[in-house]
Amino acid sequence: MLEVVGLSRVADRAIPYNIADAPEVKVVAKLADSILAGDVEGLSDRELTGLACRVAEVPEDWVSWVPSAMAWAGPASPTGTRDSVGEAVRAGTQPAPDQGEYGRQLQDADHLRASGDLRAAAKIYGRLLDQGGNADQRVLLGRALSLDHSKPSEAIRLAKLTLKLDPSTPLADQASALLTRHTGERVHRDIPIRPDVMAYLREALDFYGRNETAGKKAWMEIGMLAGSGVEDDGQARYRIASVDGGRMLTGLAVMCWIYAGTRIWASQLVSQLPDFGKEWELATGSGEAPRT
Repeated sequence: MLEVVGLSRVADRAIPYNIADAPEVKVVAKLADSILAGDVEGLSDRELTGLACRVAEVPEDWVSWVPSAMAWAGPASPTGTRDSVGEAVRAGTQPAPDQGEYGRQLQDADHLRASGDLRAAAKIYGRLLDQGGNADQRVLLGRALSLDHSKPSEAIRLAKLTLKLDPSTPLADQASALLTRHTGERVHRDIPIRPDVMAYLREALDFYGRNETAGKKAWMEIGMLAGSGVEDDGQARYRIASVDGGRMLTGLAVMCWIYAGTRIWASQLVSQLPDFGKEWELATGSGEAPRT
């Protein structure tokens, strides 16, 4: 919403009708004006969206980022005219991509992947990597999704590269979802119910239950951190400034804290996270411990 409102300001066009009447628009519009005035320079796109959500007092959708139906990637280079930007804002679409050989191959690969021919799609994406596609999120993510089941390790590597290029795009959200799913599968690969997950969930619930405002602040900070990817290797540690003055959490603990906060404040998004449902039931006392 912040992006669309901001683009409407720049292009001097009306805010798209499908969000114009949303109650958050008035507050977000003020933030957009501040951003355009240079009052909050230095913040990343994801940080700005987090700020907008906090100002508007709405839960931060750090999982979905920008709803794909409203997402607008903008022109491929800063050569678009003022009118073309305005049309893109009103239509909710971006200008037509370059139809050169690279663009044609990329469209072919996307079409093959959408139709289920993952092997053929992966080959084309692989060729494009040598033609500059190693800096193209669409190529990296497309190959990652094509190799998701046949070569999961390579898919994970490519998804991480997609996030590193720019964690603020809808494509990055898809990469994050792929990584999140693999994290959940890896956690439960050998043990159906993890005691460590239960312990982390209980810690998160205890902290969130002490003070809702502080709890939401911590949840949003952890969510923004996880948006760029976390390592669940038992070694990586992440400092969370809003938890006890800078508490260090493992990658698995980060995912558990995200899961707990999402179950409390944004339960409609929990399906996009690792499946900690069984551990959640036991951690909250709503389930039965497995029999041995």
